Amino acid sequence: INGTSPFCETFFTDVKVPKENLVGPLNGGWKVANDLLAHERLGTSSPQQALEVVERIKRVAAAQGIDKDPVFRDKLAALQIRVTAQAAMFWHAVDLIANGRSLGPSSSTMKLVATDNLQAATDLLVEVAGAHGADVGPMPTASEETDVTRIFLQSRRATIYGGSSEIQRNNIANLLGLPRD
Repeated sequence: INGTSPFCETFFTDVKVPKENLVGPLNGGWKVANDLLAHERLGTSSPQQALEVVERIKRVAAAQGIDKDPVFRDKLAALQIRVTAQAAMFWHAVDLIANGRSLGPSSSTMKLVATDNLQAATDLLVEVAGAHGADVGPMPTASEETDVTRIFLQSRRATIYGGSSEIQRNNIANLLGLPRD
């Protein structure tokens, strides 16, 4: 989706693993895979990408001359509040892991919040870029160029790795006893 090839699927057929190379007990791969996914979701939940997009939004808004517009400032403030809440949730999870505790199902919620915030941030970036929002290639700002389209497309693929947003919603629905898709 963003023009690079490493984003793909790999299938293994008729693979045999010697017993001494097993990770966890025989036929216990699903638990190992879920634990790995929880850790992957923690990494995906970092607020760093969203914070970087927020800074790009500010630069692009200044370049477009809308950084003082009250409607823009309201949208930016709402986004910053969301990302700040995400950061608090992320650091709480890091603290849990550092103290030997499991994230468990909260990793699904964290991943969903993080990718939703990243998409909201890139949506605002495209909006603020105006006519440059669909440019192929970087847009100049006062301090550096920003490739709005590449960042936007990258945010879309984030909803897939570590378990798609749809899978995360189903996981959360299961935990709450709600109907699933």
